[in-house]
Amino acid sequence: MIVEQFMHFDYLVFFFREYGLGRQHLYTTISDLDTHVCRLTHGNPLLGQRNVHGLLASEGLVVQRSRVAESLTRVDEAAEAMRWSRTIQRRTYRVPGPNALSHIDGNHKFPIPPAKKSIFSLISDKQIP
Repeated sequence: MIVEQFMHFDYLVFFFREYGLGRQHLYTTISDLDTHVCRLTHGNPLLGQRNVHGLLASEGLVVQRSRVAESLTRVDEAAEAMRWSRTIQRRTYRVPGPNALSHIDGNHKFPIPPAKKSIFSLISDKQIP
């Protein structure tokens, strides 16, 4: 960190404790967070906590992401359920053992060699030394 080049970390901790500073002073104390979240998600109920957190930050409100998540749940529980139902489902594979899953990946961005052969590479999760 650049600050540590000029002063020691222990002095920073002492300074913060001496003057009563901390992370809690970085956040905005906002009592009507639900009204702000309701206003932001009114047009699009599928906005997640990261999007709402960013929109609040663009308005100058610094709020913990956990408080934004709790507010999203309080504001519209149906939209919360809809967001959770749209999560990406991972594909499950049945393979005989570890490192048994691989696929052929065509590298189309490489130039074609003079022999006009296709270049294919075998992608596997086994590391090559």
